[in-house]
Amino acid sequence: MRFHFALALQALWTGVCQAAMQHYPAAWGHYDVCKSQIYSDEGLTWDYMACQPEGADMTHYLKVSLDPPNITCGDPPETYCALESGAAS
Repeated sequence: MRFHFALALQALWTGVCQAAMQHYPAAWGHYDVCKSQIYSDEGLTWDYMACQPEGADMTHYLKVSLDPPNITCGDPPETYCALESGAAS
């Protein structure tokens, strides 16, 4: 009787730990959890992943200065055309 109870308890604990590690691994850090439905051999299942953070306008936090000043070709001027040094390889 005790053996069956211990076996059931171990199976339950293993399932809980595996589900927790799949949904919230420590490597995700501060990212939110996103999920999407995927098709696999077992059928339709949920796939959990770390969401990408929203983009931020970094011009509020830094100033870009260029040398020479007309090296950009985009709008905003922080968009570079190419990062070539001009030296032949």
